[in-house]
Amino acid sequence: MRLLFWVLLLLLLFGLIGFMFTNPETQVPVMFWNTHYPNVHIFTIVLGSVLIGVIFTGIFAIAEGTKTRLENHRLKRQLRNLETELNYLRTQPASSSPLSSSAIESPAPPSRPVATPKRGDPPSAPVYGTEDEDWPPESDDDIYSGGRAV
Repeated sequence: MRLLFWVLLLLLLFGLIGFMFTNPETQVPVMFWNTHYPNVHIFTIVLGSVLIGVIFTGIFAIAEGTKTRLENHRLKRQLRNLETELNYLRTQPASSSPLSSSAIESPAPPSRPVATPKRGDPPSAPVYGTEDEDWPPESDDDIYSGGRAV
C-alpha cells in the first residue's frame, strides 16, 4: 500500500512539474468571488488546486483515522470487560443446588432396540443394531456413507 502511495505521489509530482515547464508563460483571467485577476499563471492555479485537494484529503483522512481509533479503543475496552467476566465465571465454584424433580425428565425410549455391548467389548465401541439383523446388508448401499454408493 505504501508503494502504491509513493508511486502515485511521484506520478502527480512529475505531472505537475511537466505541466509547469510546458506552460511557463500562459496567463489566464480569473474571477474569484467579486474580485477579478486579469493575468494569473495557469500553473499557479493548477498547483493551488492540487494543494487544496491534498489539504482536504488530509483532513478527511485524519477524521476517519480518529473515528477508527476511537472504535478500536471502545472494542478493546469491551473485550477487556468480557474477558474479566469470563475469568470471574471460570473461577466460581460449581453450584451444588439439587435440580428440581420437574427439571429431570425421563429419556424417551429408543425407536428401535439397541444391542447392549458384550462383556469384554471396549465401552467406546460403536453399536449398530441387534445381533439378529442381517449383517452385512444385502443392498449395494454402504451404511457408513448414508445409503449412497460412493
